Amino acid sequence: MIDRRVESRRDASTMARCRCWPCRWCSALSERMVLSWLPSIGIRLHEPLPAAAMVEVRQLRVPLSVAALSFCVAGALQLWCLVQGWYFLLQGLPSQCEGMRNWLIGYCLSLSMVPFANVLAVVSLIWWVTAGHSKISSECQNVAPYLSEFLWAVQTRGIWTLICIVIFAAAVFVLRKLTRSLREVWASDAPTLQIVIQAVIQAPAATVPADAECAICLESVEESVWKALPCEHAFHQDCLLRWLRCGRRCPLCRLDLHRAFLETAAPAVSPDPGEVSG
Repeated sequence: MIDRRVESRRDASTMARCRCWPCRWCSALSERMVLSWLPSIGIRLHEPLPAAAMVEVRQLRVPLSVAALSFCVAGALQLWCLVQGWYFLLQGLPSQCEGMRNWLIGYCLSLSMVPFANVLAVVSLIWWVTAGHSKISSECQNVAPYLSEFLWAVQTRGIWTLICIVIFAAAVFVLRKLTRSLREVWASDAPTLQIVIQAVIQAPAATVPADAECAICLESVEESVWKALPCEHAFHQDCLLRWLRCGRRCPLCRLDLHRAFLETAAPAVSPDPGEVSG
């Protein structure tokens, strides 16, 4: 096993965790949400998860919840504006508000196109929002004051939407950083970390019979150094190193070497992304 520092941070967080049933329910729900979301981004974890892997999964709960909440709030604010805009158009506007009618048509069409042509629609939407007050005349304000209120509401909700987008982007940045570590250490299809390869190299040479055959090269070379994995399967060191640069499992029993070497390691000292073997 790889010698690492004690998991003091995990122990402290476990002691400080609230044990009331609403918190336990929310914690379990958020964990299921994270575990169901990970396969959608290409991270597949084998059950049961090691304790260290579950700690990293739990670290994803807050940023994922923040990202989902900010995205939903931003979408709801703009959907509110869209429904109100189309409602005013369908109800009909006074004849004094011809300019406002044209603006409202362009605004609603631009907002409706956001899911289909994001960049172009957003640029068009920003222009329509900033040009709104120049399209409403004093006569229109007198006969339809609700349109002026709608313009201010559109701009206010636009500011809040922008704030939500910034929060969403920050949460996605944190998620990408955390999932990269989770993918490299615990994902079933991740490459072998350099720290695991070093542990294999530094392990004592294995003792095998004189006529033993390496299961990788299918040859028996007396001068070769043999290395044994935690599952006690032994291979030529050179053959094993070439194998580990392509995969992270025992060639015979498919033991996950990351689990074998890192299962008791603390998440606070997880390997850096630069330690991944090419």
